[in-house]
Amino acid sequence: MPAKVADFIAYATGVAHAMTNNPAFPAPVPALSALSAAVSDLQAAEHLALTRAKGTAAARNDKRAVVVSLLRQLGGYVQAIADATPENGATIIQSAGIALRKVTVRATRVFGAIDVQCGNDHSCPNWPGATEGGWSGSE
Repeated sequence: MPAKVADFIAYATGVAHAMTNNPAFPAPVPALSALSAAVSDLQAAEHLALTRAKGTAAARNDKRAVVVSLLRQLGGYVQAIADATPENGATIIQSAGIALRKVTVRATRVFGAIDVQCGNDHSCPNWPGATEGGWSGSE
């Protein structure tokens, strides 16, 4: 979710608009009217907070917490709908105006092989830290 309040309001409004009359979400919980009302309250609180009057920033933050809570509940609802039809899950989530989580694919690490002629006795001159007479490290 965006950190700036103005961006957060735009994000929450976008989610509410995307889910309104969306056939994939017949009965969203919580109701979209509750989200829209909370976003309107947050928008009004943000306008007051911009005046820098005492106590308005705390009131705005409280309103933001309410919207975050509603969005998390809606996120759970959207996830449940997407889980019910996994083949269309990504499309369903995106149709709600919610971005998909990026999956990081990590490459397999490849380690170097031990020289078979020397083995693991540390006396091989090709072994890191080895000298001709044997191991140079402190033991």
